[in-house]
Amino acid sequence: MKAWIDLTPLRARLGDKAGVANGIAWDAKNRSLYVTGKDWDAIFEIDVPGLLPNRR
Repeated sequence: MKAWIDLTPLRARLGDKAGVANGIAWDAKNRSLYVTGKDWDAIFEIDVPGLLPNRR
């Protein structure tokens, strides 16, 4: 399955100096998706209803 995730709402929560999203990680054990970006001071766990149905 392929899907697009719009990270614009996350980018809006960061400071003016935060750059673009450029990091993604998948935790297979916990079925969690994480994103971060250039000069971001946070890592976000992404919940995608319908895309990750077996999430714990």
